Amino acid sequence: MTEEWIIRAVLVFSLVFFCFYQFGYSDKFPYIGKNQWRKRKHYPETFAVLMQQVSKHTNGAPLTDASLERLHSTADMILKALHSDYDPVEVNLPNFDCGAVYKDLHIVVYLNQVLDMHVEDHQS
Repeated sequence: MTEEWIIRAVLVFSLVFFCFYQFGYSDKFPYIGKNQWRKRKHYPETFAVLMQQVSKHTNGAPLTDASLERLHSTADMILKALHSDYDPVEVNLPNFDCGAVYKDLHIVVYLNQVLDMHVEDHQS
């Protein structure tokens, strides 16, 4: 009897965790959703190159917090791809929130752009 309850509890927990993960709540779980790529060596440069490309496409429109978080996760993916020897990395951001307008962005990031970028890291 207790084995059945343990199996049911594990299945329910797994199902709930999977649903939360699929709906984007993985950052809310400690030690699971925390992304360590933001602490890597070339992350600020990657994010700066991505912001340059986005500002060209959006003509300097103000970005919402959700858009900035989306750019941070995109920079994480770009950095992972560059570390896996993919060059160039093509990024598609459909329905990107640019203030009052939504745009479909297609951005290409090269490894040389990231390596040539000089960004001061103000984190202490």
